[in-house]
Amino acid sequence: MRPFATVDTGATHDRTGLSSTSTVQAPHWASPQQVRALYADLAIKLRDGVLKAPIEATYPIEDIKQALTHAQRGGRNGKVLVLPNGRLGAS
Repeated sequence: MRPFATVDTGATHDRTGLSSTSTVQAPHWASPQQVRALYADLAIKLRDGVLKAPIEATYPIEDIKQALTHAQRGGRNGKVLVLPNGRLGAS
């Protein structure tokens, strides 16, 4: 069996000093169809509440610098998202 490739999206340290890292693992030999299936499975688990991805803040793309500054701060309790199409629910 070949080793897995890990994509590390960054580590943060919470108040307890424990590290939490968001990673997605797929075999480096996975086909595009297998990768799509992996992401589809993750999306279903998020939708169904099996996986949770707390969101601390959202920023429109125009505020990318503020979003990056916020994301780099310690002590966050969720993800910082950049919304390229504007705020959610905006018409």
